[in-house]
Amino acid sequence: MFASSRIKLRPLSQFCDRIGTALEAGLDLRKILDREATRGAAKYRQSMANVSRAIDKGATLTEALEAEGGYFPEEFTSMVDVGEKTGRLEQILKKMGQHYEYLLQTRWLFLLGIAWPVIQGIVATLVIALLITINGWVDESFDMLGFGLVGGRDALIFLAGMAGVAMALVFVAKSCMSGGIFAKPIMNSLMRLPKVGGSIRTLNLTRFASSLSLAVEAGLDMKTAARLSIRSTDNEFFKQHIPRIELAIDRGAELHEALATTGAFPQSVLDAVELGEQTGRFAESMDQLSRQLQESSKTAVRTLAIAAGLVVWAGVFGLIIFMIFRLASIYLNSIYSALEGIS
Repeated sequence: MFASSRIKLRPLSQFCDRIGTALEAGLDLRKILDREATRGAAKYRQSMANVSRAIDKGATLTEALEAEGGYFPEEFTSMVDVGEKTGRLEQILKKMGQHYEYLLQTRWLFLLGIAWPVIQGIVATLVIALLITINGWVDESFDMLGFGLVGGRDALIFLAGMAGVAMALVFVAKSCMSGGIFAKPIMNSLMRLPKVGGSIRTLNLTRFASSLSLAVEAGLDMKTAARLSIRSTDNEFFKQHIPRIELAIDRGAELHEALATTGAFPQSVLDAVELGEQTGRFAESMDQLSRQLQESSKTAVRTLAIAAGLVVWAGVFGLIIFMIFRLASIYLNSIYSALEGIS
């Protein structure tokens, strides 16, 4: 299932912050949810109305959220469940809000980094479509670019084809993020690329450490906390190891030992986990690791944005070079033809 079937990061972050603040102020949960049902997108309003009705009928907030069929992420509903059972719901919601806000900022930083290359790619595509159109106005029997496309109608076909390629790339990207059929082979390949793999790993481990800190502080058992934290990475490279980690924990291994069996976690993370287990200050240790990784993640996002930009630029320059050689070939052929006519 694609990420579009879930609540977006922005409304989820705002939901956590508003609900946490309102509960901290002593407001009634049902009244808060009724207010939430009047704002946001249609799907969000409907979900809030459903949650409010479920609570009116005696359900807990966790049960009401889970009844929404995956609209809310698993790690979020699990945290809410712990918050309700421990009486710390408002504190947990506010920390979850900060966590999701950080994820949102990271995403926007990446999108801003690739915005200019993407704009260049769009402009190049439109220029080619314009040339195809002009070619049809000048001489429909002559294929200037060698694409087999001449005239306004064929220009629209070219634009539709490029849009299809873009949609296919978006489809693959969303499939990777949601654990689809392309996720495992693509992510495993990306993780092996120099610079790119390390940058992705840093971003994923930042999520892992932050989620693990929240989960343990909230009172989840280590096995559940580890599973939810690894799933929060949204990366099949890490998620594929969940069964092995859970099995190791069931057999009595500590978390750092279970993580070490996968070979997917760097020594710095294993050391931080082991230190937290040995000192009894696990949540604090993970929180500190998360802050350290957040600093590194800024560089990681810039690296990924540069890598994505280079891919787009390579495509743009490839088209430009092809067009230059194609037009030069046409020009030279016309000269040769003229010279043959003179001779």
